[in-house]
Amino acid sequence: MSIDQLFDPQFPGTTPYIPADTSRVRNDLPKVKRANNVTYHHFMSSRDTDTSNKVCEGIKEFVAGRMCHRPQGEKDGAAIIGAELIRFEGQKKPNGETYKSGRLDEFVSSISLLQIDIDNTDKETKQCRGRPIGAEDIEAWFAKTGYQGYYYTTFSHRPEWPRFRVVLFFNKPFKIRDHLHDPEGQQRAKLYQEGYAALAQGLCGDNWDRSCKNLSRIFYCPAYPKDNPDAKSWALGKFIDGNPIDFDEVVQKLSPVPTRRANLRSKSRVVSAKRQQFDVIWRAVRQNFDAASFVSRHDRTAKERTAEKVEFFCPFDEEHGHPDGEGSGKTPAVAFSPAAAQHQTATLHCLHDGCHERTPGDFVFAILERERLDFEDLREFLDDEGESRFDDAVATLVPDYNQVDEAISAVDAAERGKKDGLAFTAVNMIARLPAGVDSERAIAALVQVWGKSETRIAKMVRDERKAQRTVRALEAEFTEFEENPDEVFPGQDFDSALAKATQLLEAGNGKNPRIFYSPFQQGYVRIPSGREDPNLETLSSEAKWIHEIGKHVRCMHRCKTRGKYSIPPPQSLIRGIYGNPELLVPNCQSIVHVPLFDTNGKLRTERGYDGFTKSYLIPWGKFRAIPDEILPAHVADAVALLMLAIRDFPFSDNFVGVDPLPVRVDGETDDDGFPAPNLKRGRSSRAHALAMLLTPIARNLIRGPTPIHFIDKPKPGTGAGFLLDLLFHVIEGRRASVFALGLDEAERGKQITTKLAAGKAIIAADNINHHVDDAALAAAISGGYWEGRKLGKSEDVEVPINATYVFACNTGSLSQELMERVLPIRMDAALDNPANERPATYYKLHALGKLYGEWLEANKLELVWALHILIAAWLQEKAKGYVYDGRVQPRFPDYSRVIGGILEVAGVEGFALNREAYLASRNDERQVHREALLHLFRINSENPFSAADASSHLATGDGNRLKFDILPRERRDRTRSSEGLQISVGRWLASMCAQAVHALPDGTTVALTKAKRNGAGEYSFEKM
Repeated sequence: MSIDQLFDPQFPGTTPYIPADTSRVRNDLPKVKRANNVTYHHFMSSRDTDTSNKVCEGIKEFVAGRMCHRPQGEKDGAAIIGAELIRFEGQKKPNGETYKSGRLDEFVSSISLLQIDIDNTDKETKQCRGRPIGAEDIEAWFAKTGYQGYYYTTFSHRPEWPRFRVVLFFNKPFKIRDHLHDPEGQQRAKLYQEGYAALAQGLCGDNWDRSCKNLSRIFYCPAYPKDNPDAKSWALGKFIDGNPIDFDEVVQKLSPVPTRRANLRSKSRVVSAKRQQFDVIWRAVRQNFDAASFVSRHDRTAKERTAEKVEFFCPFDEEHGHPDGEGSGKTPAVAFSPAAAQHQTATLHCLHDGCHERTPGDFVFAILERERLDFEDLREFLDDEGESRFDDAVATLVPDYNQVDEAISAVDAAERGKKDGLAFTAVNMIARLPAGVDSERAIAALVQVWGKSETRIAKMVRDERKAQRTVRALEAEFTEFEENPDEVFPGQDFDSALAKATQLLEAGNGKNPRIFYSPFQQGYVRIPSGREDPNLETLSSEAKWIHEIGKHVRCMHRCKTRGKYSIPPPQSLIRGIYGNPELLVPNCQSIVHVPLFDTNGKLRTERGYDGFTKSYLIPWGKFRAIPDEILPAHVADAVALLMLAIRDFPFSDNFVGVDPLPVRVDGETDDDGFPAPNLKRGRSSRAHALAMLLTPIARNLIRGPTPIHFIDKPKPGTGAGFLLDLLFHVIEGRRASVFALGLDEAERGKQITTKLAAGKAIIAADNINHHVDDAALAAAISGGYWEGRKLGKSEDVEVPINATYVFACNTGSLSQELMERVLPIRMDAALDNPANERPATYYKLHALGKLYGEWLEANKLELVWALHILIAAWLQEKAKGYVYDGRVQPRFPDYSRVIGGILEVAGVEGFALNREAYLASRNDERQVHREALLHLFRINSENPFSAADASSHLATGDGNRLKFDILPRERRDRTRSSEGLQISVGRWLASMCAQAVHALPDGTTVALTKAKRNGAGEYSFEKM
């Protein structure tokens, strides 16, 4: 096959790696940046051992000869080794035998190219990784590095499980050895493998086959299974022009050339504490160990033993990289007797190339682990000298390392809230390991189970060692001095100092708590001082802990020259305290600003933390005390004051159209000459407004969940914002703090999570003007628990909801699930523009005007007293045997009995009476919407349509009105132009798109979607 044919995309049976630019192909293909040759060995199959056919080619000829996939019946055939081999004929082994093959690592003289297999195999599941490396990733790496080479799919490649081979060219051969017994050959081979691993890791992370980095590894030429008709279409590859690799430079960037075999091992390999102890024993007894007898006794795969050796199956077979991605379980390994081992390179070894780096100790330890044996089981296979060495080695084992291993295992098994604390303990133990112990392996193990970076943990260990050196220096200067009760001396005994400091902090914080445990944040928080509206602040930094610890603990140092003097808390002491997951601090769920009733009915008025309500009281004023006995006159005064606060709000219980009842009673005035409110209008909504004010203060008396207090209004300016101002002035002593409810469930979850984590007692959303369908929120409201993502971490937590929810809707809507979980508060001013059309003297308190805030500021203390009186009156009657038997809100029975009972004792009627009317009106509206959608679906089920098309389909004969009442209630009776009608219909269609699916009256389920086409919105139905 000629080069012209090879790169012709029409040539049958080839897959070109280079775009078919024929002028470039015929003139200079590929455009290489060097002229030196590629030295390699070609084999006809994997069973071919003839290494005499050494070939030297230029890169152009080499690439051209291996640029197409050929059909093959099995994974075999032509293969290459990108290396120069020493002739092996006549070469002798150390035992005097003659080598039978020259395809061994010992015969590699130099390497001209490097080949990396990307198998995309998950080492745990033995399946394809969730995000495999693809051709685009390989090309991106070539573009980033500027290297020269090519890649192609291997015989085992599948579209669902991609596998590639990447070939990289060197600018000059990398020398391994000059002759068979070159003393530097082994070190140079190790350097090659480390450089190979570095390039492979940079190319594809952990997706490369680690069994392919031995020097004499053969790699099959491009091929695909001929028995699979689709395999030819899967084959692909490409030559990437660039700069050949200077492999010597790659090696120089690695660690210096090692001088000891022990340092040649990979530092990234995680080794358990048990393996560390085994290595100590093995180094002492390996010369006296009968490996053959050990394998015969304890390995279940061992065959019948001969005089000198015993064969068994390799325990590392799963890592050998078989064609199917899994171990076959039949790779042979050999164990020799002590006499025979004197003539072998190792007492145990595997015949597979993937185990070339493994030591005999690796095999012995693997068998110990697999058969669950102890170190003592090695003793019977040692001679007398070996047993003596075994005892000496066991006596020198590091006693702390087993504890470190247990500590790291505890981190892996710990619950979310305890993981950080146990991990800090593990860091402290790693830092205390004696010199000479490889702590890097323990750090790597902690990285896996904790999830933090190796760099960060290593720095923590270094800082801890520095702190421990400081402690040891203090111990050297130790002298006896009198110790005060609040003093700790880290230099005397760190463990004792830590225990005493923890006790002092717990005792001092218990008297006036400022440090708490937050169930939502699953960690420690504090109440910051000096802020007008503080939130629960996470204690996430050492600086914050130093401030809090310093309030209760005095760290001291003492020496002979200076005596006793104070020092800053050592870093190790700080970490030991805040890393303790069992620190005895109170559980705080919220910050409140008015006295609350606890679960026993007692009003908690003391400033600070209260364990009964699990809240922290920061009062916004000096509240009026309530009498020990509540008289009817007290209740009457309280009700009168609360009714005065809400007298001017246009409450209504009519949810369809305009309420026929007037807001004011014509001709009637109060004692001050102002028009009297119509108390028959909105009786239930008025009671629900009082329920909204009562709920935060009486929340601990309610055992179950509470509903959403839902303020519904047809037009902006009706007064929802001022009703929220009333709530916040009473409960928090300030104007309302509200947020705009997010459009999607994820955004709403973050908003609510943030509010709960800050300890807010009220969660209020205003001006909801879109459809809200949130199954998670609905489940949390009725279930009483909120499940959300822990802030700053990818962990979910579940906490009880003690906050009061208030939503104010402005032409928005709720899903059926949320509608069943609200307490409706309807307000309708019966005006087209309530903010501008109301007369200035019509409202006594200017409830919708600027003076209402001034009235609230002057009377908010009395309003709190009034709420306390109503709740105390109910508790007093309940103690006498009173039982509420009125209307009960479904899903919220305990809430109804408490709040409904408080209102009934106070003589306020209407609780829970408008729920059926609210649900019926919304369901009627939804039925009209579904009928309108069915009408459009029958016309446009197959074709997209615009808002103008929908307006014409839904309009009456005169074109100015609609056949269906789908517009907001206040806009239905207006006569409008065709353009105005089209805009209204477009808004309606957008609100219908916000809902996931629609169940039409004929039983069809559809989804309405919107897309942009030629700059205009276009709608279409999708049948579900």
